[in-house]
Amino acid sequence: MRKIASCAILAVFLVFCASLAYAQQETNQIMEELNKELEQQKVFLPNELKDMQKSLGNAMKKGVKKEDLKAILVDLKNKQTSVKDTKKTIDVMVDLIKSGVNPKEAGNIVSRVAHQAKAEGLKGTALAARVREAIQTRKAEQEKLKQQNREIEMHQKEHKEKHEGQIQAQELFREKAKEKESHGSSSGHGKGKR
Repeated sequence: MRKIASCAILAVFLVFCASLAYAQQETNQIMEELNKELEQQKVFLPNELKDMQKSLGNAMKKGVKKEDLKAILVDLKNKQTSVKDTKKTIDVMVDLIKSGVNPKEAGNIVSRVAHQAKAEGLKGTALAARVREAIQTRKAEQEKLKQQNREIEMHQKEHKEKHEGQIQAQELFREKAKEKESHGSSSGHGKGKR
């Protein structure tokens, strides 16, 4: 029996490892495609992309689509954002996604803020800092919203429990009243017959 259980656990582990390897291979393939496209369009040099690989990989693992990531990278590069600042911006975007914002919305925030900052004359490090600030603000808003939802759920639970307690108390009161009534009417009937 132990051998069967051990074999089953081993089989599940191997399937899990194979699925992780497949997912990693798929991410690597998409990353290679993205790198080639960005190099061909002369957006980034190969060594610049190498510096951002971990950040880009994390973004893709969190669900950012290749096309969206490419658009963000091109957008930041066109606004003269350094590789270092672009990497930091992508990292902060991944943090935002981890806090519960969907990848598409996180990408839209980056693009929108980058456009606003560019319109204000910001570029490079100042632009990247503005994007990171906006993402941190959105992340804080997301956390505040989650906290408010937890408080509402807790309040609703307490209210429900209180309401259920009141219903139980009313039912108990009615049962006691019925018992008194039935005892009072049975003793009343007994007295009338004597």
